[in-house]
Amino acid sequence: MTKINFLYVAFMVLQTMVFQACARPVIKGTEIPDTADNKAIISLIENYREAFEKRDADALLSLASKRYMETNATVGTQDDYDYDGLARKLHSEDFKRVLKARLVIQINKIDVQGDRAYADLRVETRYQTQPAEEDKKEPEWHMLSDFNRMTFIRENGKWKILSGM
Repeated sequence: MTKINFLYVAFMVLQTMVFQACARPVIKGTEIPDTADNKAIISLIENYREAFEKRDADALLSLASKRYMETNATVGTQDDYDYDGLARKLHSEDFKRVLKARLVIQINKIDVQGDRAYADLRVETRYQTQPAEEDKKEPEWHMLSDFNRMTFIRENGKWKILSGM
């Protein structure tokens, strides 16, 4: 082996070792770093998905911070609502008319910044609704697909949803 070949091989081995030492473990099936906070947030998102599919308004509310504030990513404030507004929406006749629901969530990124965190999601929602009684129609299926950002806050050592439901 020539001196140049030996140096090249040694450099490649060293480079591989450095990259492996710097690589952080990721949560299986994702590119999300394997940390306690990220695991807790993923668990919270899964609890949200399950509660949504069961159409369990009280379970959904239990996942939200009392400081919940939804702006719907709009400039105006006419569609904004807080925790009490969320409770009204989840206990509304519209929510009760949802007969079946399926939620598929792909978590693209989680960013933890102290006691706040953000999750960038791709969400596919399929749900069946019972039309209002006066419409006298058959139940209808709806599908929505969108990107969403959930914001979380750590309260008393536990992550809660601050916005993005």
